[in-house]
Amino acid sequence: MTFSLDEVPISVLELSVRHYNPLIRAGYITVGRLRRAFKNDSIRDTRSLGERSIAEIQEKLENYLADISFSEDVSVSDQAGVQLSLDTLNEPAFDMDLIADLPLSLVSAYLGKEQTGKLVEAGIKSIGQLHDLLTKHHDFIHLRGHVTLRMVNLIKSRLGRQVREGSLSADLLVGGQSLGEFLKRTPAEAQEAEDYLSKLKPLVIFENLDQELDFVFGSLTARQEQYYLRYQRENTTLEVLGQEEGITRERVRQILNDSRKKIESNLSQIRMDYLNTALAIGERLDGYLSREKWQSELERYRLIDKQDANKTVKRLGAILLDKNLSLGKEIPENVSLALKAERDVPAYIIRALKNIPAKQFREIDRRVRFTGGIDKDSALEVLKCKPEELDGILTHHGLEKAAGWFTIRETQETKSRLPLLEAGLRMWHYCGPLELDVFQDGLQRYVSRRFDTLAPTAVMKFYMGKMGFVVREGKVYYEGTRTAKVSGSEDLALEIIDRLGPVVSFLELVDGFLTRGYSAASATSKVMSVSAVVERIENGYYKKRGVKVSQADLKAAKARQESADRDPAIAISEDG
Repeated sequence: MTFSLDEVPISVLELSVRHYNPLIRAGYITVGRLRRAFKNDSIRDTRSLGERSIAEIQEKLENYLADISFSEDVSVSDQAGVQLSLDTLNEPAFDMDLIADLPLSLVSAYLGKEQTGKLVEAGIKSIGQLHDLLTKHHDFIHLRGHVTLRMVNLIKSRLGRQVREGSLSADLLVGGQSLGEFLKRTPAEAQEAEDYLSKLKPLVIFENLDQELDFVFGSLTARQEQYYLRYQRENTTLEVLGQEEGITRERVRQILNDSRKKIESNLSQIRMDYLNTALAIGERLDGYLSREKWQSELERYRLIDKQDANKTVKRLGAILLDKNLSLGKEIPENVSLALKAERDVPAYIIRALKNIPAKQFREIDRRVRFTGGIDKDSALEVLKCKPEELDGILTHHGLEKAAGWFTIRETQETKSRLPLLEAGLRMWHYCGPLELDVFQDGLQRYVSRRFDTLAPTAVMKFYMGKMGFVVREGKVYYEGTRTAKVSGSEDLALEIIDRLGPVVSFLELVDGFLTRGYSAASATSKVMSVSAVVERIENGYYKKRGVKVSQADLKAAKARQESADRDPAIAISEDG
């Protein structure tokens, strides 16, 4: 029975990393090659190996050959390599089942303790499991035809699936073509297949963005990564980082510079396919891109695993926000906006807040305060944004949709003056519960100097509900704690109505104002036209809002007015 030393990896010698790496770089990957290097003395040409190291390697090699009863009487073949004779065993074909269930650790002297440990961690725990794995590997390499073409097909199959799923962008450049076009090619000759394979290999080094960024950040210490992420992603200042760690601002800067150099070096060694795919996905989302939406899409397209999503997205954001880091690719405008935003909102909202003048938003607020809401067409006319973006912009601005209109979401103590709340409170405290239509008429009169109509009743109910008003059995009640006072002019008007009423004429109101030292304009402009607590029942006749009056009451007021009409010095306008 024979086997080739050229099929035995040098890992069986259990060399130190200091010795193992130079040998691998020099091409001495098997025991056979290493043995021939000692025989022809070419081992001394190996870089990074001194005489002492060479002696230690030679000792390891000789001990290994002695352990397997190596005989100097071997047959050398250019095709098969160095052959080891084991004829003295004189045994028939071996039945693997005999040792298949034995633990893998029994052959660690041949495989190397480190490699054996890694195999066990990967689930290869018995000699039989390793035999099955190696048999499949042998069949793949030796028994099924051209390895290059098989590898090309395997890689094309994986990349094609990823392009279809969206985890790799079809627009990535490979060999001067887009990845989508490159995968359509079929190499015809061996040399072409090797060239094709060499161009595809870098694309399968990593399986997702998690692994790609693990490599990019892999050479940073935990401290360096923490500083870098906090500085770039959380906008933590050098001073704050230094104070927390008890170091100087300059020392923090040095740590960040070292971190950036390592990241830049690692980025230069890879194609950044998954990073560029992530940017392509973000760019496709256009104005609807937000940090949360982007992460969700990266998870959906399997660029990141949900378990590692937060860490990966923080790393991604940090390197994209680093102005001193060269990525060789322009970051899409919407991605840049979403990453820099203080709040996690879609890019179109950030654009709107940036490009729409503040006075236009103030006009929206003004209409809502005075009329209870604003409809979609009017809002579009004011903001001049895209119709599909309007809901998001106004929602972010603090409004809520109700019955197809936009109205307030909540009332805050620090909010700008709310005329409808003020009018509603005056009616509640001075007139008590009112019928809904009478209540709304009072609101309309109060804001009539600025707007002709209120929002529809359904919107007004929603609006006033936010203020603390409720409608029960057709009447409006207040359940809040706020209070309001009528103006001096309204207070005087109510006094006149209580004294002369319940219905009074225009002339009686004006006369009462003049008698008390007020101007006639105060009666007409502050009470008759805009007061919420005074209600007009006919041209020139008024009563306290909500008070029931009879025809007799109105007739009495008209009789008093008729006597005044006969005075040639008095002229009555249409409004009284």
